[in-house]
Amino acid sequence: MQTTELTFKIELLEDMHCGSGLGKLGIIDDLHARDSRGRPVVWNTTLAGLLRDRAEELCRLGYPEATRDRIVRLFGREGMEGQGRVICRSLHFERGRNMSAEAPVFHDLVSTSRETLSRRPLDATLRRIEVASAGQVADGIIRLTGDKDEELIILCLKRLEHIGGGKTRGLGRVRIDGGIRSRVVAGDGKSSSKVTGTRLRLLCKTLEPVCIPESSFAGNSIETRSFLPGQTLRGAFLTALNQFDPTYADSFAGDTEIRFCNGYFLPDHFSGDLEKVEIIPVPLTAQAKKATTSGKTKKEYPWWAEEQHRQKWEPDENGTMIDSLLKKPPQDADFKRIKSDDYLVCLNGKPFLGRPRTHTVLHNRVPMFRSGLDKDSRRPETDAMDLEKEEGALFSIASMAEDQYFCFDMNFPSAEALEKFQKSAGAWLGGNPTDRLWLRIGRGGRPVLIEKVVAPEKIASNNIRIEDLSKFCLSGELMEKKAGFWITLTSDLIIRSSQLGFVTEPGLGDLCRLAGIPGTKGSISAKHCIVESIPVHGFNTASSARRSTALAIKRGSAFLVHASVPDDLKALFEALLKIASSGIGIGERTEEGFGRFAINHFFHKNEKSGDAGEISRTRKIVSNEMKHDNEKRRLEVKNEVLGKVLEKADVLSKFVKREFPSRSQWQAFRHEMEVVEETPESIDKIFDRLETNSAKLSGSTWKEKLANSDDNVLTSLKKWRSIFSPGSDKPRKERLFFIHLSRWMAIKLDDSRRESQG
Repeated sequence: MQTTELTFKIELLEDMHCGSGLGKLGIIDDLHARDSRGRPVVWNTTLAGLLRDRAEELCRLGYPEATRDRIVRLFGREGMEGQGRVICRSLHFERGRNMSAEAPVFHDLVSTSRETLSRRPLDATLRRIEVASAGQVADGIIRLTGDKDEELIILCLKRLEHIGGGKTRGLGRVRIDGGIRSRVVAGDGKSSSKVTGTRLRLLCKTLEPVCIPESSFAGNSIETRSFLPGQTLRGAFLTALNQFDPTYADSFAGDTEIRFCNGYFLPDHFSGDLEKVEIIPVPLTAQAKKATTSGKTKKEYPWWAEEQHRQKWEPDENGTMIDSLLKKPPQDADFKRIKSDDYLVCLNGKPFLGRPRTHTVLHNRVPMFRSGLDKDSRRPETDAMDLEKEEGALFSIASMAEDQYFCFDMNFPSAEALEKFQKSAGAWLGGNPTDRLWLRIGRGGRPVLIEKVVAPEKIASNNIRIEDLSKFCLSGELMEKKAGFWITLTSDLIIRSSQLGFVTEPGLGDLCRLAGIPGTKGSISAKHCIVESIPVHGFNTASSARRSTALAIKRGSAFLVHASVPDDLKALFEALLKIASSGIGIGERTEEGFGRFAINHFFHKNEKSGDAGEISRTRKIVSNEMKHDNEKRRLEVKNEVLGKVLEKADVLSKFVKREFPSRSQWQAFRHEMEVVEETPESIDKIFDRLETNSAKLSGSTWKEKLANSDDNVLTSLKKWRSIFSPGSDKPRKERLFFIHLSRWMAIKLDDSRRESQG
């Protein structure tokens, strides 16, 4: 079964609005959708829906290739095995060759509702939307699996004339620029990546936003996990292999010796050796210092944050990481937990924190009766009567943003098993990355590309030698401190007791049972445990049913194992180190990425571990003093501006009458000031437009003269720009002044209208 790739360029002939469903603090009612780089974007789901509509239209016109069965096969349907064979990439628009460098990428359109006969604008109906400017172009990529289907997709693309909302007003007109090119991608699927050993490390890239739902229960708000679970990666490979090598896919599905690890976030700027990098969730013991504002009275701690209940972490005076449990910070310091979505990326002992970018996209489902159709190919079994009763739906989906990297490991029982996997999965692992097939991961089967494959020699976090531990335990000084070793969970751990219940706080017996050694007589103890539990959901596509919810110990949980008898500690350490170094894991469902852990990770610094590297965040951190100074200056500017507003508003309030600028005009003036740049030239342009509009009948109210003065409203506004003294922040003060003044006038006009009606 071959995979065909269609590439094309699409150009905006008119302004386009693909709404995000989000506004901007009363400035803009509906912002345009943006990608992670701030560019105008048409999401892949929108493009796939438009192509499906064109295919449905061809089906109604009697086009022989556009049968309902083919439409369902290409674009999918709801329910089990409903994933379509067409994969669309989102359209990311950039400046075209015919677009001037000064032209804005986005601009606003303002409209109002009007009376039926007189066409007079109605009050309180002003609406401002953001549109992508005409002249921008985007590269489109569509892949489809199957034979003789590309002709239908090409025809649907050629019939695509509009994108986004406002079609009846001329918005969103597009054209395919330069034709549509077609090529076959990895047709045989038998290329080899030529990696030997028993372990693979894969670097994958999300080509589209990926949502891994946290729960299997439906809702109006679908949250996403911040990593790629091993069970999701295993299912993605199983689905892909079933298309090219069903025989191997059957054996792969039943082989629990092939184990997947979770895929954790790797920052874009990473440029080190992929074989030596280590990524783990930030341990639950990690805490950061809270930001404080000088001059504020310190609040008392709630009961759960008192000294005996909280554990803290901070860099010491040398910038190195200190043990989060063995050393306590100053009593007067405030600390908070680091976000659970943070990941500790380590290379050559130098760690830094990173977190995947996420965003939320709003979706709506339009009822079928509004489109005039009596059949929905997404749900072929639904009759026309049920479609008439269907209501619209609005829901939000949180996703990990596109163009992000995730790293995960695969462990094989033997080199032969790895070689066999490479041979069957060569279309996704080998050859040129541009010619590789895409895995489909997460909600909706979003495309993910395997960019790099290496064979690491060992697990980076388990580099502690057993002889070092023996010296460490036999030291008399350390024995007095009851020294031991750390166990840090790098993935969720599922353990059952002898009564088949889930264990959420593992004890001595659980550790020995997981390590495969007989229980000791009590010389070993696990103290300073920081453990949390988390539910594990799942969905079985084969049976179209939810998996039973399991209760797991959360990744990042850590505990310190002590011993009074060094030999007992050494035996447990050797057994756990062997398991951790092999990448097998402990507990249940290890083939799906559960049960991974690290021994003596350098994050938990003690006498044995040595100094840890300096930790640096990838995000900018502003000092508390700078924040305090900025807040103080902001309040000073605000108080000065509001004082001027009250003074001048009193002058204008005496002239509220029918000929005065209307509420909608004041609102439009405020909206322009809210989005303008804080420069004198930008503010001058707004007044130039007001001067031009005042010559028209609709804008003549700006020329109304004030009593006891030769100045009109517009002239007074221009003169009031000089009430602020010259300085670098003068444009900012002017902008805030006109924003608050116009807002005050709109409220005053509302009050006046209610008084006249009452």
